[in-house]
Amino acid sequence: MALGAVGVVAAILIPNFLGAKERAQRHRTLSDMRQIAGAVESYRGRHGGAPAAADIGELAAALQPHLDPVPTTDGWGHPLRYGCVVPAGEVCGSYRLVSAGRDGELEVSALAVYGPDDVASRGYDSDLVLADGVFWRMPDS
Repeated sequence: MALGAVGVVAAILIPNFLGAKERAQRHRTLSDMRQIAGAVESYRGRHGGAPAAADIGELAAALQPHLDPVPTTDGWGHPLRYGCVVPAGEVCGSYRLVSAGRDGELEVSALAVYGPDDVASRGYDSDLVLADGVFWRMPDS
């Protein structure tokens, strides 16, 4: 009888725990992306544009005076992606910061493909996209 009760309690608690873990990973990712965007905006204020970095590693190096440490992975442990989509000489006029979500796979081949009309909320496996300081895509709450 007691073993059956333990099974029932486990059947209730395990899905709740997994849901809480997913929410925590999503929250960490969104928070880290917001922090990075704040540092990029600080950089933009000093240099007249966002860093013209080719990837998250170069971005982290450029942002060191503005944010230390710079998160380079999302809440699921996958690397964040950064790309300058509108180069403006030594700086970047428009950028994208992307988490591939829980599955770790980008849905597009180039970050510039994400557009401002692509704003629907999605599940945890979908990409999270921050463009020029504004979230265009984020998971359902």
